[in-house]
Amino acid sequence: RTQVTPIGGGPQTDVLVGDLAMWSGDLVLFVPGLGTEDLPIGTQVTTLGVAPAHAGTTQATYALGYASPRTLVNASGITALLGDTEDGQAVRWFAVGEDLAQAMAAVADAAGHPLRDLKGTVDGMWPGVEVEVRDSDGGPLTRCRPDAEGMFLCRAPAVASSVAALWVGSGHGEAGGAGQSGPAQDIGEEGVSIALPALTPARVHVQASDEDGAPLPVRFTARRSAPEHSDERRFAVETGTADLLLPAGDYDLWLSHGPYFDLHHEAQTLAPGQEITIQASLRQLVDTSGWLSADFHVHAEHSTDSDTPLGRRIAGAAIEGVDAFALTDHDFVTDLTPWWEASPSRDRVHVFTSAEISTTNYGHWNVWPLTPDPELAGQGAPAWFDLEPPELLELLRASSPDGLVQLNHPRFGGAGYFD
Repeated sequence: RTQVTPIGGGPQTDVLVGDLAMWSGDLVLFVPGLGTEDLPIGTQVTTLGVAPAHAGTTQATYALGYASPRTLVNASGITALLGDTEDGQAVRWFAVGEDLAQAMAAVADAAGHPLRDLKGTVDGMWPGVEVEVRDSDGGPLTRCRPDAEGMFLCRAPAVASSVAALWVGSGHGEAGGAGQSGPAQDIGEEGVSIALPALTPARVHVQASDEDGAPLPVRFTARRSAPEHSDERRFAVETGTADLLLPAGDYDLWLSHGPYFDLHHEAQTLAPGQEITIQASLRQLVDTSGWLSADFHVHAEHSTDSDTPLGRRIAGAAIEGVDAFALTDHDFVTDLTPWWEASPSRDRVHVFTSAEISTTNYGHWNVWPLTPDPELAGQGAPAWFDLEPPELLELLRASSPDGLVQLNHPRFGGAGYFD
């Protein structure tokens, strides 16, 4: 909700309006002509898009368009767009859809910034392949999704220079799992017919169990063994069984379940389209009877310093053998209940609703359990502004009378209480 009220009454047309672009989880920012990383601050933009980094996720694709340019600024590590109003009103367009190029084209048309049509085909199309449009420096401008026959129509900015077939991963990847990209092809002057090769991955069937044969949540790690490839891909196999996709190549492959179990390792050479099965039974090496493992300082996508989707936090705890954790997003009470109820690990992992109180002068503090209140800022996170330490501790203890207060990283520069 945005409401601009002139101070002192009367009309006021010189109002600065800002949009904060906070994307996290599996999402990637697209700014036409600027790419997605190391964005030049101070540049003016009229269109931006946000899309999942992996296929098959539940994250939404959306785009924003503006009638007049917005200036890109950095607000404490968060991208912000600032611009003047028009006749006392700030005009913006917002589109949500499955295809990033369609969403960006919709808001660009509405804002009066026409785009260029690029048509073509992806040979040997298979699910998960998209087409990425790039500028002359190789920076991504937008992505579009071909149909089942591989036909695509991308509407892109005039600065579009090349296109490439892009496999955006299986949706299971936790790190480095964003698929692979084929060779870029120049668009040329006409830019009407573009043929791209398909990217055929290998398929890995994972089956993991404990010594009794029960399914075991595991982390599947795939590391390229060739010197020219240093990427590592990690996947959460929450139910112990999964079908995963990997680019062809030579790999070292591991299955693991936290620090108390042994490891399974094998080397494999994967050819395009090949299918293999990795089956392992992991032994528990440390007796944890009578003990619980817990983590009381955990961030997810509601924190600006985390790109982990909410549901994946539960999967991550299960595959590492963590029995309980407190989700402590910065100044935000995140309720994981819907994700926990839908998780196959709900009988393995207990979650506390918490928040990290991130003061600028007196360190960072966790307090739990907390009850989220959607009518309040930060869903009811304790408001620490202008409080001295005794008042701060009184507030935190009152926020959870029967709960716990925790001091985080006590010696950590400006974020450490004892500093």
